[in-house]
Amino acid sequence: MLNHATNHTQTRWQTFDKMKIIPSKEIELFTSLSKEEVEKILTNNIQAKKGIEFKLNRPTNQKSFEGSFSKDRFDIQRVINYRNSFRPQITGKIVHRNGGTKIIAELKMHGFIIAFMIFWLGGVSLASIGAIYSMITNGVDGFYSVIPIIMLLFGGSIVYFGFKYEADKSINELKRIFKAKLKNKTFANTV
Repeated sequence: MLNHATNHTQTRWQTFDKMKIIPSKEIELFTSLSKEEVEKILTNNIQAKKGIEFKLNRPTNQKSFEGSFSKDRFDIQRVINYRNSFRPQITGKIVHRNGGTKIIAELKMHGFIIAFMIFWLGGVSLASIGAIYSMITNGVDGFYSVIPIIMLLFGGSIVYFGFKYEADKSINELKRIFKAKLKNKTFANTV
């Protein structure tokens, strides 16, 4: 009986440890291609990082990703012709496996965006708590009291959906260029 209770507690804590505030994904792709073929494909699909640009159409010579690749490791992001601050930064490595190659990658938001959203959502959270407190204690009834709550929900939603949309597109592009299958897929909720 004690063993069952201990296992249940461990399971609960393991689940709690996996929960993250900032959205991120860890993936493993498997392909039948050799490690050398994967490295060549990755090299052919990465261009140097460019500054901030806004173009409506993707030039014909533009590659799928921008960033760097050295030895077995890469640090890339998908090339897009619009702005999305929640576009994931993809870091990973290439590992030889019997019968093919494994690509291990982590997708996460840029550090500046994480810091900004923590600051912004933190401020809006405090305003939401103040609005709820004032509605309960002072009987304040009005649209202006719920504005901070709406802003908090909106901010959390744009982080979640903005990241998820771009992460899914990046994963699909990686699967396409490597002719790979996705083994492990995890997504952490935000807020």
